[in-house]
Amino acid sequence: MYGVVPALKVGQKLGNGHFGEVFLGVDGVHGQVAIKVLSRKPQDTAPEWLRYKAGFLAEAQNLSKARHRNVVQVYHIEELPDGNSIRFPDYP
Repeated sequence: MYGVVPALKVGQKLGNGHFGEVFLGVDGVHGQVAIKVLSRKPQDTAPEWLRYKAGFLAEAQNLSKARHRNVVQVYHIEELPDGNSIRFPDYP
């Protein structure tokens, strides 16, 4: 069975976190969401980027398993086609 990923609209920037920027977003299923975006910096070497990306993905995977009122739920992670950005929406 194939998964269905709702259309995700990225809005205004809300702030910065350890792993990147956070934006306000809207998706067709969950409504208003926060979107974390990690982008490769020009000075990042290939090994640095891979380590950084692995940490970001590990954080997202751990959050996707968490079930607590003080932890946002992660339902989707995607690497953008350029290979230099990853994002995931957090649903309240």
